[in-house]
Amino acid sequence: MKKYKWVIIGFLGLSLVGGLVFVGFQNKNQSLDINSSFVQDLYQKIVPNKQAFILKQLYDNELSDDYKIYIGILSLVGEEDPGTISALEVEQSIKELLGDDATVEHKTIQFFINGHCGYTYDEENKEYIPFDGCGGIPNEYLYQKLLNAQKKDDKVIIQEQILDIFKDLNTKEVYIYNDADREKLIDTIQEYDGVVTDVDGTKYIDEGSIYEYTFRKEKDRYVLESIKKVG
Repeated sequence: MKKYKWVIIGFLGLSLVGGLVFVGFQNKNQSLDINSSFVQDLYQKIVPNKQAFILKQLYDNELSDDYKIYIGILSLVGEEDPGTISALEVEQSIKELLGDDATVEHKTIQFFINGHCGYTYDEENKEYIPFDGCGGIPNEYLYQKLLNAQKKDDKVIIQEQILDIFKDLNTKEVYIYNDADREKLIDTIQEYDGVVTDVDGTKYIDEGSIYEYTFRKEKDRYVLESIKKVG
């Protein structure tokens, strides 16, 4: 009887330890709701819109200074129009998004922000001055779909699937590619009269490439650590 008693106690002990290990694992690997404000805020600070000429720089091996300045200014001003912005404010905004070690070479950018065509960098006064004058019809955009998000220890990982949709404004043909580098042509739409941003990518998105964003915890915030193609 004593023998069976010790077997039962041992089994219960192992079950308890196993349960604690499982709970610990669950705490370190937690699925997140992709529609939650937490996930959406993280994602939208790095992917603020669908303008391809801006976003294609995000999928390069290294973020360009143009892109850093763009997301830095956009995160700083939101939907407001503060006019002239100091370079120091832009630097601080970039560090909030990319980490305290992030560096940037200040320069003029021609990216559309809040009705302005871009920002001229004034080297002498160390500030950014908005300017107007952009126009034209967009002929390319990236169709994006969030797939999942999870928290692993001190990191948040978000996966998305994308298409690169390009319209030849002369022939009116629309080309749908599997990623930002246009590695594979998925389909061609003939004689498309609408604007390229109205092309419905839902029927093609499952053939798009998958990119993974990794955000790490730094102080009281999460900053972008890397983005890579995983599928």
